[in-house]
Amino acid sequence: KRTMQVAYSENDGANWTAMASTGLAGTAMPLCTIKPIDRGRRLLGLTNIRRPGETVEEKSNVIAQSLSADGGLTWTPWRVILDLPGLKPCEPEIVRSPDGRQLLCLLRENVRRVSLYMTSDDEGVTWSAPRPLPRSLNGDRHKARYAADGRLVICFRDTGADSPTTTHFVAWVGYYGDLLENREGLYRLKLLHSYAGNDCGYPGLERLPDGTFVATTYVKYRAGPELNSVVSTRFTLAETDARWTAATPAGDYEAYRQMAFSPADLIDAAVSGAAADANGDGASNLMAYALGYGPWSALVHPEPMVWDGALGLAFDRRRMAGVTYAVEVSSDLRLWQADDSLTR
Repeated sequence: KRTMQVAYSENDGANWTAMASTGLAGTAMPLCTIKPIDRGRRLLGLTNIRRPGETVEEKSNVIAQSLSADGGLTWTPWRVILDLPGLKPCEPEIVRSPDGRQLLCLLRENVRRVSLYMTSDDEGVTWSAPRPLPRSLNGDRHKARYAADGRLVICFRDTGADSPTTTHFVAWVGYYGDLLENREGLYRLKLLHSYAGNDCGYPGLERLPDGTFVATTYVKYRAGPELNSVVSTRFTLAETDARWTAATPAGDYEAYRQMAFSPADLIDAAVSGAAADANGDGASNLMAYALGYGPWSALVHPEPMVWDGALGLAFDRRRMAGVTYAVEVSSDLRLWQADDSLTR
């Protein structure tokens, strides 16, 4: 019987041991997700396997987990944690809650094509019944990472039946609480176009020290005879927030506030109010809205420059609803007055 194999390196990948069996058999694929539990003392691994003893359902999928206490060299026997006869849950991805107390498992499902999630409040000893994810997360092979501001970024292959980006490689941006409350999140991004239909995905997602996200997947990224390539794409939430704000249908600050803040922040005017400075960058939330930024993105302040011997500042007038742009001048930095003659 075939078993899952493991090799390891003790010199940063210069040399590797020979492959050795983990003792885990019956897998449909390798461990899809591995997360430290018990304050790092053990590893929890999940994947989908064929239902043990199955004789009726072709290519059955059940979700199973295994534990390792030696850094992944050996693993405990499979324990099935989710079995939905007639459905095919697979490709789990574990996300830990921001407070560290809960594990949430994102799941692909191959029959109804409605993605699911389940939670554990005891480090994987028990799991809740599965529930549907928000429709904006219907897809395959989810991979998740947190941004420095606490927002959650999830990359996956879009399979939404009514989605304009179905079959393509996308990213979802929102909050952990959106998953639990079945909210659609803040926005989605189309990262890569697949010229091979739904033959893409199996991504990796990492956040670099400077906050840049790197999403890597296989995809046929251009038309023509070439087949799939392995492609990485990079983005920051500052970039994507700006695009999202610019593309948001004209509304007003309240509509922007409802989209940009979590429910807990919405009831706290010190965080989400127009005069508040959500991310502490020195610009109010209203200023961020007026200049086309998300409230959690660091505002790039206009830099002084000289035109025709005169000092000036350049900024984009976004024509956001409810905002009037005015240039003010001061000779002592204490008293200010509007001067429309300085605008171009």
